[in-house]
Amino acid sequence: LEQKMVAKTHRVKTVEIHSKEPLVLCAHITGQVTLWNYETKQMVKSFEISQEACRCAKFINHLQFFACGCDDFHVRIFNYNTMEKVVTFQAHDDYVRTMAVHEQLPLLLTAGDDGLIKAWDWTRNWSCVMVYEGHSNVVMSMALNPKDSLTFATASLDHTVR
Repeated sequence: LEQKMVAKTHRVKTVEIHSKEPLVLCAHITGQVTLWNYETKQMVKSFEISQEACRCAKFINHLQFFACGCDDFHVRIFNYNTMEKVVTFQAHDDYVRTMAVHEQLPLLLTAGDDGLIKAWDWTRNWSCVMVYEGHSNVVMSMALNPKDSLTFATASLDHTVR
């Protein structure tokens, strides 16, 4: 492993590295999201997303978008090239804690402090196409199965992994 860059910044809640471009996305407690080029070691863009903390951010590579989930219960989608806000929608009834982008299907999965996992289809105007229940507390983490595109795992403060 090799260190590529170091930057002073506000308290960061999450980082995401683009799979094809030399970009790092950082979501901050201040509600800001910053985009960095790790080859040039320069901030490329800064987005004022929310008055509340941004807890999670994910690239949606093939759309040249990123999604960020915030403590105001909303998800915001931005085009990272034009800085245009594509859409904002309320995703949960509590903080949006984690997200995952499906590699084969047009889905963004979100999970929150309400204990729910939701699937949002961007080909259907970001409509919620599925709600997964089962956790009785905050969903802290989520991962898609790279060997089976129809399964994912979640970890919750209810002491379960589903």
